[in-house]
Amino acid sequence: MKLFLTTFFVPFILTINAQNVEQLQEITVIQNDSAILALEENYPNLYDEKIKGKTASELGRLYYFQHNYIAASTWFKKAKLEQNPATFDQIKASLNILVEIGDYGALQHAINNVVGIDSALQIEYQNRLDWISENGLKTGTYRVDKTNLNVGPMAFGITKVSNQKYLVSFPVDNKNSITAYNLYEVERSSTTNFKTKQEYKTKIKHSKFYEGNPSFGNDTLIYYSKNISKHASYQDWRIGERGFSDAGINNLQIAIGVKKNGEWVDGGDLPVMDRAYSVTHPCALRNGQALYFASNMPGGLGGYDIYYIEKTSSGTWGEPTNLGPTVNTEKDDFNPFYKNGLLYFSSRGHIGYGGSDIFKVSINNAKTHGEAKNLLKPINSSFDDFGFYMHPNNDDGYISSNRGSKNGYDEFYYFENYMDTSNVIGKSRFNSKILAGVNIKQEEIIYNGTVDISEKTTTNQPFNGFYMNKAKDYIISTSYNGETFIDTLFAEKHHHIVAWFGIARFSNIYFELNKYDIRDEDIPVLDSMVVLLKNSEVNSEVGGHTDIRGNDEYNMVLSDKRANSIKNYLIKHGIDENRLASKGYGESVIINECTTLDVECSETKHLENRRVELKVVD
Repeated sequence: MKLFLTTFFVPFILTINAQNVEQLQEITVIQNDSAILALEENYPNLYDEKIKGKTASELGRLYYFQHNYIAASTWFKKAKLEQNPATFDQIKASLNILVEIGDYGALQHAINNVVGIDSALQIEYQNRLDWISENGLKTGTYRVDKTNLNVGPMAFGITKVSNQKYLVSFPVDNKNSITAYNLYEVERSSTTNFKTKQEYKTKIKHSKFYEGNPSFGNDTLIYYSKNISKHASYQDWRIGERGFSDAGINNLQIAIGVKKNGEWVDGGDLPVMDRAYSVTHPCALRNGQALYFASNMPGGLGGYDIYYIEKTSSGTWGEPTNLGPTVNTEKDDFNPFYKNGLLYFSSRGHIGYGGSDIFKVSINNAKTHGEAKNLLKPINSSFDDFGFYMHPNNDDGYISSNRGSKNGYDEFYYFENYMDTSNVIGKSRFNSKILAGVNIKQEEIIYNGTVDISEKTTTNQPFNGFYMNKAKDYIISTSYNGETFIDTLFAEKHHHIVAWFGIARFSNIYFELNKYDIRDEDIPVLDSMVVLLKNSEVNSEVGGHTDIRGNDEYNMVLSDKRANSIKNYLIKHGIDENRLASKGYGESVIINECTTLDVECSETKHLENRRVELKVVD
């Protein structure tokens, strides 16, 4: 994907001759990128294993900036950077290529072996590998399917117009035209199939080069990107004149269209523009009274940054605000999309799988909250993923990506939330009431083990479950008072869970030291046990437990006597003795970290272990 190929260079005219060939074979410093790529593409046999490493490294770097990752990877391999010194930029480009194509094993080797690699680069790319190691097998909440919408080399994004109609940038059909891309309306027959295409009819004069990235403020207001200069042909160009930058680039600006009397007409341009830089990728919000956009204007963090701008009370546009380091990085951050308090955007600087990944962050105007989060696979891949668009009223939409493309072209993919929930309820076997304090753990089953997803503790209300990918298998563990139940939920067959627990724990019954007589202070707790059993028909065991202090044998005898005392109290207060048993466990079932005398524990911690439990027995 050529992210910002919508900024156009004036072509460099090159004639291939013997002198060029000789220069190509001996070159050590490349003066003109277009010239050297043209030579290499037209005379591929000139390059072989004997080529100087620096030249091969430079070709790899140039192809990297052309987003031709396969060619770049080939040339970096020929450069043999483990043996031949290279510049910082060449080394960094070679590492980026390995990230782009997802060759993480080769990346680890390069980090450790490339000649002259900067220590900061080693740390940066090792952090990337560590993130991939941790997140590579995780998946997000969406499923992704390729569409049949083919727009040529570059897919600049898609926006819904109405019903099943969408706006997309297409190369113009007229081969004699110098226009690169115009907006077209396409009709959708299904989520992944588009059947018709027609030019979007407006009274707005088309840009000579490019128009795209449309965003509707409302039914009568649209923002889109176009080139600054209206003079697109080579013979019209002059350095620094007619809207071109001093470097000969026809940069981008944001144009405005308004609908009057049922027809779209020119509404001017966003007053944030300069021929020296681009302002592009508009995303309208608040009925078109505010925008997010991307720009490489001076003063940013590096590359393209994302900005916020809004209209003032007087109706004029205020000054743009850079969204800062939560969103922006030293590399390109672009394609903002806003919905329901979340900003989705693409980034080459935030750590991801490779290429540009799509992220989201909570935001209010220009103020972000929390960290930017990677949307994970399958939304993202090791290639370029961008152009996120979500339908206003549904949790589905489209992205652009060059994943799986043999020629490196960008293609459109449909995504939808492919999640469901499994509700989990913990109930008491004594009285069927919903329990508070049940611990629930969700794990995703993968081919080489499980990945912890999340962990929750319930209240006395039904827990409305975990989000789960319908195509995945999961393990749900529920624990309460030392009991644990495990359920396996298979793909496409997720179900709700009711876990029945048969242990009631009473840790606030205290006995005098070395005694088993019931104290008056404990009567209210024992009476609650009576109520629990009278409202139940199950058989129960009264279990007595001590803390770790004292002799093992003595603690066992003492806990047995204490359990029997409580059993007798329950019988005396109306519980059928045939429903009751008692047992002393001594210090054999410690429920916290106080397992040995070597562990320093407070008296409160020891009291947790000096407890009485009722357990349902069959």
